[in-house]
Amino acid sequence: MNTLKRGKGEIILERRPRGKFELKEYGPCPGCYLWLNHKLLRKHKNVCVAKCDFSKSASLITQSKIISGRIHTSPSQTLLNEVFSSMNMDMIGTVAREDPLIVELGNQWIQKNVGNRLKRGAYTGQIMRLCARLLINLREITPITEEPIFWNYLKASFFDDIVEATLKTANAISEDNLEKPSNACKLGFDIKKLINGKIGISIMTNDEPSRKEAEDLLKTMEIFGGTRVAKLSNVILEQRKYEKHKQLPNPDDIEELNKSLECSLKGLDLTTTTLENFTNVVEMVEAKLVIYNRRRVGELEAIRLADYENRKKGEAPHHLVGQLSEFERKILTEQEVMTVRGKTGRGVPVILPAITKAPLSYLTDSSVRSACGISSKNVYVFAGKGEGVIRAYNSVLKACSRAPLKSPQLITSTNLRKYMATVTQVFDLKPNEMNWVLDHLGHSMDVHKIHYRASSEILEKTQIAKLLLLQDSNQIGKYKNMSLKDIQIEDLVMDDQVQSPVTEDFDKQVFEESQMDSDCEEIKDKRKPAVSIKVKWTPEEDEEIKQLFKKCILKKKRLSPKDCQKALERSKLNGGVLWKRKKDVLKKKMFRLIDKLNKN
Repeated sequence: MNTLKRGKGEIILERRPRGKFELKEYGPCPGCYLWLNHKLLRKHKNVCVAKCDFSKSASLITQSKIISGRIHTSPSQTLLNEVFSSMNMDMIGTVAREDPLIVELGNQWIQKNVGNRLKRGAYTGQIMRLCARLLINLREITPITEEPIFWNYLKASFFDDIVEATLKTANAISEDNLEKPSNACKLGFDIKKLINGKIGISIMTNDEPSRKEAEDLLKTMEIFGGTRVAKLSNVILEQRKYEKHKQLPNPDDIEELNKSLECSLKGLDLTTTTLENFTNVVEMVEAKLVIYNRRRVGELEAIRLADYENRKKGEAPHHLVGQLSEFERKILTEQEVMTVRGKTGRGVPVILPAITKAPLSYLTDSSVRSACGISSKNVYVFAGKGEGVIRAYNSVLKACSRAPLKSPQLITSTNLRKYMATVTQVFDLKPNEMNWVLDHLGHSMDVHKIHYRASSEILEKTQIAKLLLLQDSNQIGKYKNMSLKDIQIEDLVMDDQVQSPVTEDFDKQVFEESQMDSDCEEIKDKRKPAVSIKVKWTPEEDEEIKQLFKKCILKKKRLSPKDCQKALERSKLNGGVLWKRKKDVLKKKMFRLIDKLNKN
């Protein structure tokens, strides 16, 4: 190691190189400490006298670099096993492994995602490689005489170079356009973590000059960083967000996909114990549960055997069961529920329909898993090779390819969640019912509104259009204390100038509504649409109106459609004659009456 530090001397190699000798390509074996080329470590492991436990080339090379002192900060064991062992051994991967501050950042990210065992390695690896790309760009923009590591670049004098390297990492197309603006946003947070890491290490080692350099850079970033990088990247992301055409899944496709999955699940072979059959069962069940529960694919594929064992099998308090309908009781007995880890660590429910009971029993049976070659260390229900899982995203893709869908590319877990969040606008859900929806989807109301719920075109063209028309016609005062759904403003819309050539049925509907009068109802002959018979209001009907709507007439208050419907129901119960009229005709009769009273 002293030879490496001095940069001069001799190193005894296991094999003499034929071509050019590059010291950085050589290192000691983690077992016997024999020096050889990194590419030969995997092959040497088979004959090594020490018989080290590392099986992957990346793990062997990482340990070799730690021993030789090329990786200065010691990575945690979790970082070694879950990140370094799978990260590519290209130039970016090499820089990420060898830079002390990037390694320290990796340790922090592993600890931050400690609860997400399945994905934390992938998340940490992405962050480390992104920072390594930034460092490589920094080296190209500003070479330095010191060792080219982040520690020596994190100074206020290099602020402009850091900004330029960040924009280069985000693939800057021009001064006001970035190809990958999300990279710039991510690096803004990660650079601050690197700076804080340098400050922390400087404090622990009593390195006052280095601490001062890092603190000055941090202040500089707070002053200028927001406008130089963050503002541009955020504006581009927001612009792309609303320019992107948001298209929800076709309801017919969802129905067809469910039918296809039902048939496939019924035809599964649960007697064959091969890895191929096990994988097929996993893919079918994963796809069904994603579609049925509108769950994130990452949450579903991470279901553990312990989660399945702790599922609720229809037990419920007797005093609650008695209040359920027959259909609700049937669902309660047929379906099971288990709680799994959701995003940010919150527990989210997964409902297991009856058709998945047998396949899930097959997948969780220890003898079946052993016969299919599933590792006993694999703790996941949807297990794959080794200790990993089969990706639910790929399972949904395969299920969509088997079904006759019009737009299979729109069937994703995110789009299905957006679809559910959007259709809830159609229903008049109470606050507690909306909380049920939010608890099932596993997010807050703010996330529900901003990221998932798409604005329905039907709602824009109907409910919001009502509000706009009322403002343009100065009719807001007449509809005080009424909800948008109860407001009927055909009189403002259905005038002689409004024509729509959409369909013949729609034209007839407009014609019928435009011909209605407050004092009569038109009964049309379907064979002769142009001919109509006017039925005049009788004195008996007028008298009954005065009795049923006495309070409204005195208060000169307009009626809602619900009030009209209730009045017709009371008329029928009391043996009156008003119930024979249509609700819309009665509503217009009352609108005219109230308007006349208000004028007087």
